[in-house]
Amino acid sequence: TNIYGDSITMTSRTAGLNEREYGVNKILWEGNLHMNAGHTITFLDTVNHQPNGIALVWSEYDSINNVVQNQGFVTHFIPKILVALQPERFHSFPFMVWSDQSKQFVKGLYISDEGATGHKINTNPSDPIAPVNSYILRYVIGV
Repeated sequence: TNIYGDSITMTSRTAGLNEREYGVNKILWEGNLHMNAGHTITFLDTVNHQPNGIALVWSEYDSINNVVQNQGFVTHFIPKILVALQPERFHSFPFMVWSDQSKQFVKGLYISDEGATGHKINTNPSDPIAPVNSYILRYVIGV
């Protein structure tokens, strides 16, 4: 404990992902969802309890073979003050795919203090290989 009464968490570099708290960062949710209109997630702790907000972590998804990819991670930060000022509002997240920027798209979520709900723009059922289907939400991290 420091002189201000805040606790300090130490994490070993060799502890792996079994330790779920990294300093003040917490994994609030993990999975693999496109976050379409039928998807709702609940955070393990509220956005308000995080020091600064949350980070959404997306990764590539092989929509042809239906396989989660551990590459191409994209992270978006949402300040906790914004969630407090605009609860359950729609947030959009731009993506650029491929180095030549030939594919661009947007994902979107409704974010509240307790969780998030997907939107129909997050999948393209008429084209399962579309870029919007090529990314899935993997983690929500409290930061």
